[in-house]
Amino acid sequence: MLKTLLKARFGAITASMFRTMDRRGKKSRGTKILFALLFVYLAVVLTLSMGMVLWSIGQSLVAANLGWLFLAVSGLMAVSFCFIGTVFLAQSQIYQARDNELLLSLPVKPSVIVASRLLAMLGLNYIYTAVIMLPAGVIYAKLAQPEWSFYLVFALGFLLLPLLSLTLTCILGYVLGVVTNRMRYKTLLSSIGMVLFFLVYMYLYMNLTRYAAQLIQNGAAIGAAVRRALPPFYAFGEAAATGNAWAAAQLVLWCVVPFALVAWLLMRSFRRIATSKRGAARIVYKARALRTSSAYGALVRKELGRFFGTPAYAFNSGFGGVLLLVLAGYTAFKGPGLIATLGAAYGVGEMGGMLVPVLAVMVAFLCAMTCTTAPSISLEGPYLWILKANPVPVWTVFWAKITLNLIIGLVPALVAL
Repeated sequence: MLKTLLKARFGAITASMFRTMDRRGKKSRGTKILFALLFVYLAVVLTLSMGMVLWSIGQSLVAANLGWLFLAVSGLMAVSFCFIGTVFLAQSQIYQARDNELLLSLPVKPSVIVASRLLAMLGLNYIYTAVIMLPAGVIYAKLAQPEWSFYLVFALGFLLLPLLSLTLTCILGYVLGVVTNRMRYKTLLSSIGMVLFFLVYMYLYMNLTRYAAQLIQNGAAIGAAVRRALPPFYAFGEAAATGNAWAAAQLVLWCVVPFALVAWLLMRSFRRIATSKRGAARIVYKARALRTSSAYGALVRKELGRFFGTPAYAFNSGFGGVLLLVLAGYTAFKGPGLIATLGAAYGVGEMGGMLVPVLAVMVAFLCAMTCTTAPSISLEGPYLWILKANPVPVWTVFWAKITLNLIIGLVPALVAL
């Protein structure tokens, strides 16, 4: 039964990636192959880019006899990458999965259901971990020429560190579920949270080189801070670099015990979590005069409601507008500093004349990133016949969808300009 549920859970996760189907309802094989090749390409690019950053860090830290710190930082980056990749997936795949009540009505133990979902999430974590840990292991083996104990402990860390990430993901997913279930606009708040989370991730990633330079310059001080504040990663680095058996035992305890506790709590309370219907804020009806509007206005409000009510749609199609607002705020407060930065980068004394064209190109590029018209037509899906059945001209339907794109893209562009 566990094998069957695990297969179904992986199928549910991959189904969200391969939505394209033919008219008979079968998945398009060509689309699946195309997406698989795309994922392989992204994995290779990420692995190589992370390898370049880790190589620059490893050269300095290993030479300074801080190889354990290099391994600890690699483990921290791997856990952070896993957390970022699955933090929003835990809530929908564990706590608020659509088949929770269906599975509980079958002769299946809740512990088996929870185990299948945790193992599916753990499989994704191993994929994310490999992007960081594989180049880190190769780099350290080349630079330090370690003993055979390194390979054993490194493999142990590769298996255990994703458990730490999964533990944090399950805890945060539960907290988010409790908080958002009692809110009226939880989908809008989810969209805002997703955007803010990604902006923080982009900021950290864009400054990764600067952080790496600081790590190289202040390796000893940062190593002492890691030893005090991040004991799981210190234990991993110390055990892998020196073969310390006690540090390896600490690594096992730090990763396995919290995960086992969270898994046990989930198995014990899964039935209550899956069947509880938490109330949300109710809307008090007030009698008032009925207002009417045109078909165009109703369609525009419908498009806006769908956009802000679908977090994935809003995030993927409207992120360019968010970046336009960020660009506007940055140039408003950092205008002189931006001119100096561009001048230093290009070796030109005065960049004032080129600043406006450069920013105009950036605004145009971000406007091109904000595209909601085509996705909005695709999202109609099986409900497209409802629009066709209404006495509304086709051009009115399309113009409402175009208006949404203008609102989401043009308004931030005007603010940026």
